[in-house]
Amino acid sequence: MKTIHSFYNKQTNSLLLSLMMIMGMLAFNACKPPIDIDPEPDQLMKVFGERVGGKLEIAHKIIRTQDGNMLVAGKWQEAAFLLKLTTCADSLWLQTYTVGNATVFYDVLEMPNGNLLAVGKCEQCSESGAEKSMLVYQTNAEGGAVGNPVILNEQDIDAQAKAIAATQDGYIIAGTSNRAALSAYAGISAHLYKLDQSLNVQWTKFYDAGYFDNVSDIVSLSQGGFAFAGRTGALGALTSQLWYTDVEGNLQWTAALFGPGNQQNVAASLVELPTGKLLVSGTNDQDVFVAKVETDSGQVESSMQYGSDRNDRANEIVLLDNGQILVAGLYGAVRRASYATSAWVMLLDAQLGLNEEYFFNGYLTADEAMSIVPLAGDGSSFAFAGSRRFSNSQDIVIGIKPDACTVPE
Repeated sequence: MKTIHSFYNKQTNSLLLSLMMIMGMLAFNACKPPIDIDPEPDQLMKVFGERVGGKLEIAHKIIRTQDGNMLVAGKWQEAAFLLKLTTCADSLWLQTYTVGNATVFYDVLEMPNGNLLAVGKCEQCSESGAEKSMLVYQTNAEGGAVGNPVILNEQDIDAQAKAIAATQDGYIIAGTSNRAALSAYAGISAHLYKLDQSLNVQWTKFYDAGYFDNVSDIVSLSQGGFAFAGRTGALGALTSQLWYTDVEGNLQWTAALFGPGNQQNVAASLVELPTGKLLVSGTNDQDVFVAKVETDSGQVESSMQYGSDRNDRANEIVLLDNGQILVAGLYGAVRRASYATSAWVMLLDAQLGLNEEYFFNGYLTADEAMSIVPLAGDGSSFAFAGSRRFSNSQDIVIGIKPDACTVPE
């Protein structure tokens, strides 16, 4: 069953105004302060970045920290960044990090001692000769580096870390490694690293469900073991995929959820329900799906699809204290379009029914919510981090449905 909406675009597409906007964009200076935007009543949006053509910034993850503020991680041109914000998106500090020639953070968590632990990739940073390597980077609570970066790779192969989760005795890191150069039978593999609390490697393992195995997210399960989500198959015919391993990384099962379909197909995010089952969100062809999955078998218990008559995407799913669900992503994209898409947040009930949905966008911009964090246990207030594209620039966008911030009139 699919919930369908007409394409949401409250702006008028004017060629003359578009050209004027592009000319104005090219005239922007670097190091601009954040922009406050008021797209709808009871919404806040702020844009962080250089806002210059050809300069690319994107937020991949947002979390709530122990002090009640928020932390955003991602890419700032050729560097990774961490950005500390209040819950009204006021900047507290910004730090950038470069390891090798280029760096990006895809995920971050707060350690028990208040330090921050980010994972991603660095380019030409390994003595092994790999072009891209998994990166683990620890900072203190103010973003200052702690120790040396941990660079992970195997057999001179390209790799990137996409997700991290805490375990009882350390951390589990999930990513993707390109083993195509090793043999005619190896391709792009899912790849796990288990680290202890001192960030020493305890074990590492590869997983191949198909030729193209790409990991998006991982959870450490209460019953023991790990579940991770992504996609597999061949380019142009991809399947959203789940894997489940025991605590030593031994594969127990792998399951295809939807597909094969187009290159958008992916299981993007997952959480564990109180029942021990998995709640998974992702993209199936051009629509968003949310599915409940049996942990012992990978079988889909129930699912729903949502979206417009264009291309939609889910990036992160969050379980709320009251059992409801937040899903963040993108709504209403035309293929290869760089304008007129909305960052999209859905509030679902426990049965996957659509309770509310929220659209955040600007004039002739392509906005996308990459990650979301609840600010209230019932989903009445939340913040997302993502990207805003306009012409050939891409900046960090923060959107908030506030409960205590002052919304501009």
